[in-house]
Amino acid sequence: MHRLRGHRSAAGHDWAARTNEIRRLMPDVDKWYDRDMWTAALHESGFAVTRG
Repeated sequence: MHRLRGHRSAAGHDWAARTNEIRRLMPDVDKWYDRDMWTAALHESGFAVTRG
């Protein structure tokens, strides 16, 4: 298997560029995820959250 960085596949895809774009588009989980809010919403809907 070849390294993906800077290499183009037989189809001409630059995998490093594609991977970087996917990372750029990923949401900032710390910014958008409030653990207490989601726990409260689950409890209100009848589900329980347990952590082990």
